[in-house]
Amino acid sequence: MFFQITEVKKWVKGWKKQYVNKQGFRFCSLMSPGKDETGVKPGLNLEDCTMKSISFIVEKTDTGFSAYAEDFETLPVGTTGDTVAELKQNILEAANLYLEHVSKKQIAIEQINIVFDVPSFFEYYNVINAKTLSKRIGMNNTLLSQYVKGIKKPSAKQVEKILAGIKDIGKELSELELA
Repeated sequence: MFFQITEVKKWVKGWKKQYVNKQGFRFCSLMSPGKDETGVKPGLNLEDCTMKSISFIVEKTDTGFSAYAEDFETLPVGTTGDTVAELKQNILEAANLYLEHVSKKQIAIEQINIVFDVPSFFEYYNVINAKTLSKRIGMNNTLLSQYVKGIKKPSAKQVEKILAGIKDIGKELSELELA
């Protein structure tokens, strides 16, 4: 289930310019140097990727979730799933079908990195109370609410602050015991 659609490529390129680059996300170049006869760089080379993982942007849809490779220009893979667990399996299948198609080494599920935007994260993990989190991390409640609703886009620094707070809560919960 891989696709290479011109319109999606254009959308992703525009999205990167408008959102990803402003957010300070890191890109991992997965392509080998040089281009083939079609003008496209040849297949993936995971050994050149220092992070050893491939990030997929996840968005909530009316029917579940959709995901596409963060570096869609070099890894034209996208898929959907009813749940995040199903989505991750579909990502693995789609990526490996594409890698097989371009005669490259397949990846393991551990190499897939799921990336939510702030609104999709809070929609999926709706058990996290944004108001309480804002107090905990020292962020204005109205501002976090605007990020959660997609009214404003957080800066990379704000995303780090939100994520650090969420990870702290996760760490505390993982160390917790109930009597």
